[in-house]
Amino acid sequence: MVLEGTFKVRTKDGLLVGEKGDVLWLPDGAELQYEGDNAFIFYAVQPGNWKEVHSIENP
Repeated sequence: MVLEGTFKVRTKDGLLVGEKGDVLWLPDGAELQYEGDNAFIFYAVQPGNWKEVHSIENP
């Protein structure tokens, strides 16, 4: 969710642009690059145990 500014996400399918109040959803495994212009964002991951689901160990 974009709280302030502009947040951009580039995926293989194109460019997503979020302004204040917008919510961007990215599917599992999406390859992306992101950038912001005075962006302040909130993000969450689901499921919360994604490391366990994908067999990723903590360093």
